[in-house]
Amino acid sequence: MYIDHLLNGWLIKVNKIMKNKSLLFIFFSDLRNLDCPSVAILMGYGGLIPFLGGVIFLVSGIDLVLDSSAILIYYGAVILSFTGAILWGFATKETLTKNTSQKKRNEILFMWSIIPALIAFFALITGNFVSYILLISGFSISYIYDLKALKIIKLPSWYLPLRARLTTIAILCLVFALFWNLFYGI
Repeated sequence: MYIDHLLNGWLIKVNKIMKNKSLLFIFFSDLRNLDCPSVAILMGYGGLIPFLGGVIFLVSGIDLVLDSSAILIYYGAVILSFTGAILWGFATKETLTKNTSQKKRNEILFMWSIIPALIAFFALITGNFVSYILLISGFSISYIYDLKALKIIKLPSWYLPLRARLTTIAILCLVFALFWNLFYGI
């Protein structure tokens, strides 16, 4: 067992044996120990500002040019599309694992990399409730697929822990906005 910390500074115990296989490790690992570039951390968390701001605007009722729900949905669609583009980038970089053929990589990674953008497109052309469900599902599926992509490509050790944190916060913002709209909003 070893001690690690949550984003809020609380300490937790994580089993070292499960370190590389555990979702706890992926979410609670210290990014600095994984050689995560500072710019990736800064830009990743900076990318959450519109999600968090959208929730604040939604709850506060501040009058904006666009509806706060629309802001969250539009930005969520952009970021969901980005998650597919990341896989496209990894696929084009020769980072195959030993057991992966070029054909398998092309079939799996390149085809999957467009799916988040398609989900995002449909989220933009449907009503708020369906849009939120599509985005929440899209982010969840995209992350699960990234976990499976480890069998096909070599990802940097810091990528999944950072992605888990960012995706979780984005999903929580979208879930909050969905329920806020169901009970208080549109």
